[in-house]
Amino acid sequence: MKIDKRRQSKIIFYLNLLLFSILVALFYRCPFRLIFGIDCPGCGMTRAFFAALRLDFKASLSYHPLFPIVAVEILYLLFRNRFKINGKAEIVIGVLTLLLLLIVWIIRQFLI
Repeated sequence: MKIDKRRQSKIIFYLNLLLFSILVALFYRCPFRLIFGIDCPGCGMTRAFFAALRLDFKASLSYHPLFPIVAVEILYLLFRNRFKINGKAEIVIGVLTLLLLLIVWIIRQFLI
């Protein structure tokens, strides 16, 4: 089976992105926390991801309660050409997710 150049470059891009993400997760700390001294809205997502890989979903949700929503959205973005969702719906879902992240961040930082 021969892969065309466009598909091959897409595969290479996503593999590089995955490798970069793993390296950042393993060896780098959150720049938001380094600058401002408080957790960012996404803090806990990496730990939640690794807990989910270990099938420890209780711990995964304790690290970040929105992990399942973000995980589904990441999977969608990786395989979006297989689904037929309107571009406006994608934007609405993305904005709602960002709002949820901010709400959870505010609750976790300032109310708990």
